[in-house]
Amino acid sequence: MAELEAVEHLLARGERPRRGVILAFGEDEEVDSHGATALATLLAERGVRAAFLLDEGTTTMADGAAWGAPGCVISDVCLSQKGYANVRLTARGQGGHSSNPFGGTSLERLCRAVARLCDTKPAPQLTDVMRQAFKALAPAITAEPLSSLCADVDANAGDIASLCASRRELFPFVCTTVAPNVLEGSSTTANVMPADVSCTVNFRLLPGVTAEGVVRLAREAVGDPEVEVELLHATPAGRQDSPEGMGYAELREAIGHFHPGVVVVPSMVCGGTDSVRYEGVCGSILRFCPARPAPCEEARGVHGVNERISRRTFRQSIRLLVRLLEKTVL
Repeated sequence: MAELEAVEHLLARGERPRRGVILAFGEDEEVDSHGATALATLLAERGVRAAFLLDEGTTTMADGAAWGAPGCVISDVCLSQKGYANVRLTARGQGGHSSNPFGGTSLERLCRAVARLCDTKPAPQLTDVMRQAFKALAPAITAEPLSSLCADVDANAGDIASLCASRRELFPFVCTTVAPNVLEGSSTTANVMPADVSCTVNFRLLPGVTAEGVVRLAREAVGDPEVEVELLHATPAGRQDSPEGMGYAELREAIGHFHPGVVVVPSMVCGGTDSVRYEGVCGSILRFCPARPAPCEEARGVHGVNERISRRTFRQSIRLLVRLLEKTVL
């Protein structure tokens, strides 16, 4: 809505953009992204290529303490996003009375397989985008050991990644995550053994990690031919763009104009957005949410019952988008 308001505001005051502005809204971003896929396909068929794309990103400004920059307020412009994969593990069983669980139940085999998978997590790594983030933030990093490590981010990338993996706030930025979330098929009573049981595990993939690689990792970690490993759904990680790309400097200026003193760093979306569908029809992809609700506002209103933001936050997002458009298309 803020994007529409920003464009209408500029048109209402008589502005005529020197570049075309494409407003593309898919209807199922949280599900399958069929809308964005169809829109991107249509743009490609028409030979349209955008200089840059702005999609959603994180909604908050973070304290820099976890990054080794206490007292610093950080706002990120995300230049990539993690991939997504659902993998199902299935153990077959005959059921029966629980008085004779000889050889273990199907649920037991499945639980052991899930535990082995969770114990075999991919090693943390500092992707190109996260290297850029620490390089941009390095002048503000004062806390050790990150202060010393960030004196040469490339040389110390492995140590920085390991340190980030030990901190809750930074862990998803450096790790392909493994989250067993859905258990199906267990018995409804304690004296009956289950038949077929399955667990769906959600992976969020760092750029460079493929769904096929995750499936191989899962099979090797499970190490049990009687436990089936099946890929249900996958979306690849986004490409890693550069802060030198079109739109980044203009967006950073707009953020600084309305939020003076905030340090803007390149980063990565740890969830998912539609923007990966547009990689073939645009240059730089920027993921940033112009609406920046206060933490208390976000806790009570975003992705909850009666989802909402304040009028103040809504107006703020329109102003920021107007300034970005002024700098890039007028």
